[in-house]
Amino acid sequence: MVFFRAKVSYHGRAFHGWQKQEGLRTTQNTLEETLSKINNAPVEVLAAGRTDSGVHAHGQVVAWHMRQDIDAYKMQKACAGLLPSDIALRDIHVFDAAFDPKNHALGKHYIYAIRNEVSHDPFTRGQYWRVPYTLDESVLHDTSNALVGEHDFEAFRSSACQASHARRYLWGIRVESVSSGYRIHVKGNAFCHNMVRIIVGTLVDIGRGKIEMPILDILQSRNREHAGITAPAHGLTLNQVFYPDAMIDADIPHDAKFPRFPVTHETWPFEQSLSA
Repeated sequence: MVFFRAKVSYHGRAFHGWQKQEGLRTTQNTLEETLSKINNAPVEVLAAGRTDSGVHAHGQVVAWHMRQDIDAYKMQKACAGLLPSDIALRDIHVFDAAFDPKNHALGKHYIYAIRNEVSHDPFTRGQYWRVPYTLDESVLHDTSNALVGEHDFEAFRSSACQASHARRYLWGIRVESVSSGYRIHVKGNAFCHNMVRIIVGTLVDIGRGKIEMPILDILQSRNREHAGITAPAHGLTLNQVFYPDAMIDADIPHDAKFPRFPVTHETWPFEQSLSA
């Protein structure tokens, strides 16, 4: 048996989310069908988390067992030849079989793309949220900064969220101005269902003057009705998943404390060297 770890990128437009569903095209279904062909036996793929229908990924992390004696390079070539054009496995390498992409992750980096324009771009449609309203950029920056830290994000999760609580630690939220709009970067240890999309929808509603309630008051209210709309799925990308050996651009504060951080041998029991 060989255990592989890899990154997977996909355009979410034609997928019904990550999780496999009977009769629907999902990213998990697509990966498992392809890997099972290579393995000549069923393969189950573990992932760092689920993404909703329409959400994209650049750095989702997955892992799986193979019974075939195949090295990482041959696996990479086989996947490149068999996977459809809207999904790709990257950085495939052999790893410790005890690794769990979800339970060993320190956190994630999501990027939400907004085009602040009246007309859409037909060549990139489905990769951003077109917001045809004037947004106050200084308000976007100030409002997003107020969300950094550990908070109860009850007001920023959907009613379908199955998590036992909404207490999460966000160590970074940055509004990046680009020529056509904004890219909102959110880094945190964990996220409730639709949490990033509701945060973005709230920032936009505050930035256009539709919501006047301060965002800290929305947080403290723990009331979903006080927050803004849920931004469309197609503007969201899971950009990166952070692990103790994959910390490039993580920028976790040295004094941060949340589950699995600071890193210990119990939370990361692998011999692979840790990144700085």
